[in-house]
Amino acid sequence: MNKLFSQHAAKLLLSIILAFCALFSQSALAATAPANLLAGACHFSTTVQPSYPSMLNSVDGADCSTDPTPANHMVWLSLDAGTVNPVANTDYELAIFRHWVERAVVQIHYEDGHFQTYDAGRYDFDTYWSTGNFVTFKAPARGSPVSAILVGLQNPSSIKLFRQINFVKSESWADSVDMGRILTTAILGVLVAMLCYNLALAAVLRFNFHLHYCLFVFSVLAYNFFAYGHLAYFFPGTVSVGMQMNVTILSLGLNGLVGLYFLCSFLEQGILSKTWQAVAKGVGWLYLASAILYVSARGWHADTIDLWFNLMSAVGIVTIVATLTVALRQKSQAAIFILRVGSYLLPVFPFVFCGGLTSFHIPH
Repeated sequence: MNKLFSQHAAKLLLSIILAFCALFSQSALAATAPANLLAGACHFSTTVQPSYPSMLNSVDGADCSTDPTPANHMVWLSLDAGTVNPVANTDYELAIFRHWVERAVVQIHYEDGHFQTYDAGRYDFDTYWSTGNFVTFKAPARGSPVSAILVGLQNPSSIKLFRQINFVKSESWADSVDMGRILTTAILGVLVAMLCYNLALAAVLRFNFHLHYCLFVFSVLAYNFFAYGHLAYFFPGTVSVGMQMNVTILSLGLNGLVGLYFLCSFLEQGILSKTWQAVAKGVGWLYLASAILYVSARGWHADTIDLWFNLMSAVGIVTIVATLTVALRQKSQAAIFILRVGSYLLPVFPFVFCGGLTSFHIPH
């Protein structure tokens, strides 16, 4: 039995490494992304109106010392366009990652006094969908450069859930989209091959850990597929941008659940007590439940739900570390194998923590 385990554990080694690399590839690329204009945004508020004139006169009274908070009126973000040094006669794109709002009003002001405005309602965002769960608004080239960017958000579930707002040259954006699509398509191909291979092993060997690992690979596949918006790209109109983001979060929840199930079934029988296994699996179910809560009940409690989701992620990591510690103390060969795999993944972790939840690298 130990010999059989060793043979199939070795076959799983490469696929586990590839699965983790695929799961974290977008975060790793995002670690080198350009300045996030959201981080330095000032903010002010207005009442909700059917249409808005130029809001540039309100910028002088904007609050730059505190973070914006959700409100049932229109919250305006004043972005510092000078951060990216816009030049004249050049097309730009304002790229917003995640929306989750009822309405967004974008005003792009130029030094010559002209301003380009967009007014997108909840069901209009798909018109501006680009890729990777980004919506983009064009800043057409003019003889004078962009001087100010204002983004009004009506009933945002949480300002900070936007994560990323970039202002980049249209040419750079197009190059980034093409590179990202090639990369993620290659990753998806590897994941599909891994899934088919392990499904064949599960059908023949009938080990529980093979079935759980297949579910793990499937959740990573779903995450990469929806996080980059492949479904909307290949089948436009099938799902909305918001639905893609929701499925991305749910696939992360599934990943946490089946990851803990896989760990419990991969360790040799008798290593973990029934109580320990029940607790570990319970944490997995709580993580999945927090993902479901995340996408279904954001509302005014979005910040609390976001905190709870991240807290459950930390609890899941602690549970994995504690489980492996218990198994190693009992000389578990499976735990030693996982530890060796972990040593290969250590270079990935810094990128994961630095990359946040953005999707892909956007060059200047």
